[in-house]
Amino acid sequence: MKNLICTFLSAIFCCTMVSCDKLETDDDNEKLFGESVLTGRTFFTNELTGSGVKTVKKGVTLKLAYSETNAGTDYDAMVTSNDDGYFVFTNISNNGALRIFGEFEEDGISFKLNTTFTNRPTTLDLNFVYDPDYYNGIRIRSSDASGSPVPEMNYYVYNNQTAFTANDTSNAILKKQLNQYGIALLNDLQQGTYYVVLQGMINNINYSGTGSIQFNGTDVADLNIQVTALVQPGLTLIVQDPNGFVVSGVKVCLFTSGIIFSGAESCDGSVNSGISDNNGKIKFPGISPMQYFVLCKDTISSIPLYAQDTVTVTPGTAIEEFIVVQ
Repeated sequence: MKNLICTFLSAIFCCTMVSCDKLETDDDNEKLFGESVLTGRTFFTNELTGSGVKTVKKGVTLKLAYSETNAGTDYDAMVTSNDDGYFVFTNISNNGALRIFGEFEEDGISFKLNTTFTNRPTTLDLNFVYDPDYYNGIRIRSSDASGSPVPEMNYYVYNNQTAFTANDTSNAILKKQLNQYGIALLNDLQQGTYYVVLQGMINNINYSGTGSIQFNGTDVADLNIQVTALVQPGLTLIVQDPNGFVVSGVKVCLFTSGIIFSGAESCDGSVNSGISDNNGKIKFPGISPMQYFVLCKDTISSIPLYAQDTVTVTPGTAIEEFIVVQ
């Protein structure tokens, strides 16, 4: 009998101080501790800067208080959830309401729990949420054209419209990166107007987006910014035959001098040249904006091909032109 009592007290002491692994069933808990047992699992939901998905939280401290006798931060029992989020309170009184509370910080966000029960449950899930009273600022959310989040974009925050318009990053008041969910929380900002530039690269293509918001100095205000692909300035020539079919493997030359171009029999004297790919395209990215004279004089499968044309490239634009070879 003495050994049985010692075993029982040892089990209670271990679970109260360091929390128990989840037992096979709730009946197992009752067999070990009696009916005054409260078991459950701890979770948290980050709707501020995370996915908003309910997630298991391990190693969080829970405090239990009987409402009639303890208020505020006073408590009657304390446990810590295990690596799978499970916890066990033992020797729970059946008299009156009880309160379970706790808090922790993760990724700079404070999460809290404070829940009261008038009738003691035997099992329950406890979900921590962020403390809305703790935050006031701007939450940046990025998205693409489909509305999906775009993660890890660089962001630049300005409180001056002139610097924002020029995207003068040396005058940005904040320079950081969005998290894996495409979100950034700018906390504890002063009241005023803020301007934001998002920049980043996706699949080797540069994307950008901008937005502004008037912040009232309280609560959390959302600034949703859609990012779009930046057009790469340059020239793309598409080589076709008279029937509209693309022609690959054709060499095309660009001249800037009309005099050299008019007497050219080859690419000698040209400033650039290329060979059409399987889609009939020749790309000249980042080419200087000006007028170009286009010459095609080539032979494919013993068939001579010839074309000449002019094309004008303007600053900051992507030009596509068709070249018809005869």
